[in-house]
Amino acid sequence: MKRFALMTAAAAMSLAFASTARAADVGVAPDYAAPPPVATGPSWTGLYLGLHGGGGWSHVSASTAPSGVIVGALGDPGLQSTGLSGAVFGGQLGYNWQVANWVFGAEGDFSSAGLNGATQSVFPSIAPGGFQDSIQVHQNIGWLASARGRLGYVWGTLLLYVTGGAAWANVDSKVLVNDGATGTSAAGSFTDHRSGWTLGAGYEWMIAPNWIGRAEYLYYSFGNNTLNRTVTFPGGLGTDTITTNKLNTNVVRVGLSYKFDWPR
Repeated sequence: MKRFALMTAAAAMSLAFASTARAADVGVAPDYAAPPPVATGPSWTGLYLGLHGGGGWSHVSASTAPSGVIVGALGDPGLQSTGLSGAVFGGQLGYNWQVANWVFGAEGDFSSAGLNGATQSVFPSIAPGGFQDSIQVHQNIGWLASARGRLGYVWGTLLLYVTGGAAWANVDSKVLVNDGATGTSAAGSFTDHRSGWTLGAGYEWMIAPNWIGRAEYLYYSFGNNTLNRTVTFPGGLGTDTITTNKLNTNVVRVGLSYKFDWPR
């Protein structure tokens, strides 16, 4: 009997201990640490508008072909190549789409330009008497415009990109041809609109969530456009046709754009 009582007491103590342990387990919440926040970089997606400025350089090639009576006197100056240089200033408007680290975009820009230069050549007349002829050419690129696609890759706040598309330019030309044998001159002033293509590369830096700085290089090619302009000598002596057959332009510029967060 005494042995049975001792066994009953031991069993009761075991049950009580187990119940206490379960209660303690239920009452204590497990340790839980929230995962650290995932760091996200700035978004390049959105519409942007900005300004740019810089400088450029170019070469324009021209040749001449006389007709009429002047053919017997006017010599051949050969191919005339005019070097142009100056400043550019304008604006750009575009839109970017960011997918992971890749950025796809479209941009249009317009630059007022002052790329100008002049060349002068003195050459012998073909008329007897040792006369000298001369030609003066002054050319100026008044503006440049383009519509381009863009493809870039993002590293944090830095975007490296390539760009290319269609391009247009306005070119003003002034020509003066002097013939020594006849003592006459022919002059003309022309404005031409060129079309071609442009290709370039650059980088952008997101200075703040809505402000983007940039530096870029663009190469413009208008070499496939051949333009003929005619200057006339007085007294019915004839004409001289000026053929402009090459125009390639290089531009380096920096800019600043504001990105609109549309839509949210």
